[in-house]
Amino acid sequence: MMSLPRKVLLQISKWLSLEERMTHLAPVCRYLYDVMHDSSLWRTVYSNAEFTLHSFNSLFRHDRDLRHLGIRHSQRSLTFITDAFFIEQKLMNCCNLISLDLGYNTSIFSLHFVRHMPSLRELDITSCQNITLESLVTSLYKKSTLEILRMPNCFQVDGISLVSVVKSLPDIKIVDAGGCETISVNQARDILQNCQLSEFSFSPNWDPPDLWERLFTDFKHVKLGDLTL
Repeated sequence: MMSLPRKVLLQISKWLSLEERMTHLAPVCRYLYDVMHDSSLWRTVYSNAEFTLHSFNSLFRHDRDLRHLGIRHSQRSLTFITDAFFIEQKLMNCCNLISLDLGYNTSIFSLHFVRHMPSLRELDITSCQNITLESLVTSLYKKSTLEILRMPNCFQVDGISLVSVVKSLPDIKIVDAGGCETISVNQARDILQNCQLSEFSFSPNWDPPDLWERLFTDFKHVKLGDLTL
């Protein structure tokens, strides 16, 4: 493998997971180590693995190269051996991110790092139930560039906070808030009247069915998902 040209190795490596690259190839020799750390391999990284401290630090060595990042796991092992807000501090340096997926990451307690991501267009915090409501609200409030916000099953998000945050996002197009606290038909209408949404998923409360039907008619151009009447 060491005889292969760098361009060929880079193409092969794009089909491998982060764990495969860093665990099986990077330690082999200096040549492969350098190839595995080529900036082109670090623009898009998605992982469902539980990171070791070594692999996590290897990832964030390339924090400025990252454009699309997914860390979809609890990451509990990191919390046992690192200081508080260790992950959040690392994310703060990812200033060029366009999309960030933290689904099911129960080791995240704050979203303050999104204020340091001026190009962030998509954020997924599915089931990130340990993020404090105060942090979520203050960090996302008026966050320009954010077009897609997915936060299903974040039950700590109450209806008033949801309305306030979504209405404040100037570029928002898609919101998935199913499994957050229920919202009323008036709260749903408030969001839809003040935002140019193409998709909106939420958990409705038990307002009269005819009011919901009227909402669906008035905003039939919007894909309304995860509704239980």
